[in-house]
Amino acid sequence: MKKNLKLFTIGAAMLLSLGALVSCGENTTKPDNPDTPDNPDTPDNPDTPSGTTVDLVFSGPADSREFYNEVFAKFKEAKAAEGDKNTYNITYVEFGEDKVDSLVTDWKSAAAPDVYCYASDKILPLYQKGALAELGGEYKTFVTTANNQVNVDLATFNGKVLAYPYDGSNTYFLYYDKSVFPTAPKTWEEVFAKAAETNKKFAYPLKTGFYSGALVTSFGAGWEMTLDNSGKVTDISADFDTAKGIKAGKAMLKIMKDKSFQNDQAAPTDTNKLVACVDGSWNLATYKETMGENFGYTIMPTITIDNETVITKSFLGGKLLGVNPLKGGDDRLVAAHELAQFVTSEDMQLFRFKEKGTLPTNIEALKTEEIASSEMAQIIDATNAADGYLAQGALPAGIWSAPETLAASIDDGSTTEANIDKAMEVLNTTIEKVSD
Repeated sequence: MKKNLKLFTIGAAMLLSLGALVSCGENTTKPDNPDTPDNPDTPDNPDTPSGTTVDLVFSGPADSREFYNEVFAKFKEAKAAEGDKNTYNITYVEFGEDKVDSLVTDWKSAAAPDVYCYASDKILPLYQKGALAELGGEYKTFVTTANNQVNVDLATFNGKVLAYPYDGSNTYFLYYDKSVFPTAPKTWEEVFAKAAETNKKFAYPLKTGFYSGALVTSFGAGWEMTLDNSGKVTDISADFDTAKGIKAGKAMLKIMKDKSFQNDQAAPTDTNKLVACVDGSWNLATYKETMGENFGYTIMPTITIDNETVITKSFLGGKLLGVNPLKGGDDRLVAAHELAQFVTSEDMQLFRFKEKGTLPTNIEALKTEEIASSEMAQIIDATNAADGYLAQGALPAGIWSAPETLAASIDDGSTTEANIDKAMEVLNTTIEKVSD
C-alpha cells in the first residue's frame, strides 16, 4: 500500500534540475518593476522617489513573535540597501502552524495573513480553501533549487509548488536517561525491562494522533488517496484490517499495557521518574539543558510482534510559508512573495537554527559544519537510514482520529489482543472515510 515519500539523507547534497523561469500565474512572478506590474516594458525604476506603503500581515506561533520581528527588521534593512524606498508595515498575528487552516475563516479579509507559517500536513485543506498561491518564475526556481528534495516534495501538491520550506525537523524520537541506559536503547523490550528494574516509567503519548498515527503504519499498512483536479479527495483505500495492520495494533497494545507505560511527556530525569520519553524535536534544547550530563537521544526503538521486528515509525514533516493569493493587489502579492523568499533564505535559515534550533531545509545551510554535526541532523539521518519515517504531507483526516480512538479503547480495556482484529477493522473504516 503506497503511502510514503522516499526520504533522502538530510546531510547529502542533492542534484536538482533548474526549473524554467516560466510564470505559473500572473500574480506569482516578480515583475521587472514591482510598482508597475502591468507594464513590463517600463525601464528598471523600481520605486518612486518617495516610495509607497506596503501593509502585510504575517502569522506564526506565539513563541516566535520576537524571532520574526528580528527577521522583519533584517528584511527592511535589506530592502533599503537595495534602494527600495517603500515603507513595509508588517503585522505579526499568532496562528499556530497546526491550526492556521481552521483559525482563519475569511482569507480575503484585510485581517487575513498575507504570509503564514503552516505545518506540512495542512497543505491539503489550505489548497482546498484557495489560500496557497502557486509559485512561478524566480520564486519557484528558488524553492526547487535551494532546498532539499524531501521538503520540496512537502511544498508541492497536485503538481504545483505552493510554499516556501524553512524547517525540516518536525519529528520526534526517544530521549533517554544515560544514567539508566549506558548505551542507547534499541528496542522497546529493553525500555520495558529497564523501567521495571528501576521502578520508573517511560512516556509515549499514543493518545495523540501525531504519535499513534505513525505507529500504526510500522508493519507496512497504509493507504492511497485519489484526488480530483481541485484537490478534493474522492477515494481512500487502506489495509489496516490486514495482518500488517493487526500487528501494528498489537504493538500499540504491547506498549500501552506495559505496567511502566505513561502517556504524558516530560524530560526523563529522577525528578520525573522517567527512564525514557518520546517527544518532539522542538524540545531537544530544553531536554538537553534539563538533563545535563544524563541527556541521551536516539532513533525510535524497534518492537517485535509475532516474530517480526520493525522500527516504530515516526512522522517527519516540515514547516513552510504559504502566500495568500485571495486578498488581491499585485503590489501586495509581490511584496508577500519577496518577504517569504527572504524569511526562508539561507541566511535566515541559519539564523533560525541559531535562535530556535530547527533544522534548515536549505541545501547550503545543511552543509555547514555546525548543522551537519548537530544532534538534530544526526537523529534525522539515522532514522531515515533505518526507514523509520512516515512523510507528513497530505494525509487522510482519519489518520489522526482513528489511532486516537484505538489508543483510548486500549487504555479503557475495551480493546484487547482477543479483539484487536475487530478494532483494526474499525480503524480502517474510519481512515477510508472521505470527508465532505
